[in-house]
Amino acid sequence: HASRFESRDVWSEYIMAVDILSDNPSDNHRRRIERTERRWKSFMDQRNTHHALCKPADAAEFAEHLLEEYDLCQILAARYWGELERFYRWMFNHTEFPHRYNPFVMAAISNGTASELWHAIMDRS
Repeated sequence: HASRFESRDVWSEYIMAVDILSDNPSDNHRRRIERTERRWKSFMDQRNTHHALCKPADAAEFAEHLLEEYDLCQILAARYWGELERFYRWMFNHTEFPHRYNPFVMAAISNGTASELWHAIMDRS
């Protein structure tokens, strides 16, 4: 699947498709979405993996990375992580993507830190 995504910016496709910035057009929201993109793509680039093709282990390690590398509080880390979960949920629900499961949900089931972020997201809903 990697060759199909090599030069494709699926994150931008997601942002445009769900019109995520129109729900909350504030500069703060736009900057958070852009930070999410930069942090996720950078993290996945370091793994030589396309940002749309992560595995549950990548999602779990990103949860830990957010808390350790950026020294974010749990609620803020959960916002970033939750946005990526929604990105993968969107791909899962579109047949043009090869996703058979959501790696962020799988990570929340098998990893303590990811589970904590998942629960923080659910508690706010």
